[in-house]
Amino acid sequence: MRTNVIGAAAVAAMVAFCGAGHAQTADAKRAAEKERDFMERNGGAVKLGGKGRVAICDCRANADEADCRSGVKTIRDMFKPVVIWRRGTGFSISGAADMVKASGDNAVVFVVDDPSLPMTLTAAEERWGMINAAKAAADRPDEAKFRRRMGLLFLRQCCRLMGSDATKTPECCLYPVFDLADLDAITENGVAISVFIAISESMERIGLEGVEIVSYRDACELGKAPAPTNDLQRTIWKESSVQK
Repeated sequence: MRTNVIGAAAVAAMVAFCGAGHAQTADAKRAAEKERDFMERNGGAVKLGGKGRVAICDCRANADEADCRSGVKTIRDMFKPVVIWRRGTGFSISGAADMVKASGDNAVVFVVDDPSLPMTLTAAEERWGMINAAKAAADRPDEAKFRRRMGLLFLRQCCRLMGSDATKTPECCLYPVFDLADLDAITENGVAISVFIAISESMERIGLEGVEIVSYRDACELGKAPAPTNDLQRTIWKESSVQK
């Protein structure tokens, strides 16, 4: 991430809590339309960056990609890493580090279904975390509550692996949790500003770089795209220099 991008995002996060999954408001829709219009006027969208990946290795007999989807969406929306899901053949604490190395992933969150294991395990120095569906489903929640719990557990583990720790903000996904009631009390799928800054500053240390979407003109100015080579691109360049 470029410094100015981090700064802009951090300022935005200070103004409003960094939450994901809220219903899109009329203002948000207008902002999205304005962004699309800006991109069109400046030559369209260009994808920059993107390095490394976070993997969900689902080792359950009944593996289900949808269970952690809310947490995956938050991580993708806020930090832009590549997140992949795949089935796993098994999980062992002693062998997890070797599995991560063999996978080529920069960080792995294992999903298990084992009543003998705790709800979560984290080995940040080995770049893996574990979440336990058996413990998330211990009180037989309905599907919506179970998936919300699983999404939050993935989000918590992913944030830890990417460089953050506990926060004092009750709405943050990393607020201390000691039981299922504490987990359910976290009402937002988001992170506090302290968590946002910590991850933004440290995710590159484990080889992760978020994907950034900018306009063609901005990509050219950053030296990430070739200069205009045809009349259409030159027109976009000329017009956008006035409108920008």
